[in-house]
Amino acid sequence: MTTTDDERHCRICLMLMNGGTKISKALFEKCMKVQTPENHIPHPWSLDDFLRANETKILGTETGKAKKKIIFSAQGVSSQVEEWDLYMYCFFLIEIVDVECRVRMDIKQLRKIRNKICHLNEPKIGIEKYNRTVDKLGVIYERLLKEICDEELTIEVNRIIKASKEDPLSTKEIIFTLHKFYKTDLETREILTQQNAETREILTQQNAELSCNVKTLMKKMDDIEKKQNLMLSRGLVDCEFENCTETCVELRIKNCPSCTERFISNALVSMYKKETGQPSNEQLYLSEETRTEMMAAVKDTVASFASKKRAIIDVEQNCVILLLNCSTVNSLLSLFYDCINGDLNKEFQKLESAVRQIKGLEEVSLEAVLYMDEFYRTMHRTGIVVYKNDLRQKLQDVG
Repeated sequence: MTTTDDERHCRICLMLMNGGTKISKALFEKCMKVQTPENHIPHPWSLDDFLRANETKILGTETGKAKKKIIFSAQGVSSQVEEWDLYMYCFFLIEIVDVECRVRMDIKQLRKIRNKICHLNEPKIGIEKYNRTVDKLGVIYERLLKEICDEELTIEVNRIIKASKEDPLSTKEIIFTLHKFYKTDLETREILTQQNAETREILTQQNAELSCNVKTLMKKMDDIEKKQNLMLSRGLVDCEFENCTETCVELRIKNCPSCTERFISNALVSMYKKETGQPSNEQLYLSEETRTEMMAAVKDTVASFASKKRAIIDVEQNCVILLLNCSTVNSLLSLFYDCINGDLNKEFQKLESAVRQIKGLEEVSLEAVLYMDEFYRTMHRTGIVVYKNDLRQKLQDVG
């Protein structure tokens, strides 16, 4: 039985990821098959055949241009429809393939629900909104399943929806689901705007206010952290506090083909793992000079982050995801503040210069990215723990 706003949010994510993605994938594949020219050999179209036939139309859209590396694989590598997410299937069904108007309207509603859930300031959904969303998804899924006309898929999706609504969720499952939901389509997430020389004058009022609010919070955190330290010395602080300020920075690799991006990503992930004491078996095909220079830049980055109490504790492969453990709330806030004000990218300038020493990669750039939803989720976690510890202190004082 759903009891919390966080759990309701997770259940909607499960319905969208597991149910919505299966339905939209099946519908896309049916449309691709139906719309294959009769004289085409082989019949029906393979995904690569379909993409080649519709390349001009796809790249004529904003989404198509932004997603070119994801949609069109490197030369000699087959595109994998299984790697697409719900957003991508919705894009093709709405803008590329021919579907009936009523079907397109349902897909648009599905995409609208997905975007609203993805862009919530906090991963929480109240009971009324949860019930309305579940009802909407139920109606949309029923109509789309009738259109697809696949009995096995209908049974499977109904089972998924029932499990998403009724089965108990473990904490691990909640965390995994939210992580996967927010990582499947990074380009649709709102990036914390970086304020550089070119954009400083046109910075939006919203982001200017966010920058001001973060700076104000940083000033106020001194007293709170002194109280936390006092409580720690008394053994009153919840151990959760040590982990609530963990967050991540995505290091994007730009201005290069997807195969080159993977090569650089693999090299950087391996180097960061080595420097942070994590196992890595990646074989790096780099000259000794280049490897030494890049490794020195990685060491400098790790040391610089550690000196600001935002230690890099691990790294993941998805571009390059640096997992950070900020030892204080102020160090966490300063991380977001540096991103907003364009200072975070300066941490990686030496590394970018080292990468550019590789022949053919002279134009490659590295961009450090943080996301609004990550900011709000981290601050929410931190706020809950601070509140719990403050309440514990008051109860102790009363006792």
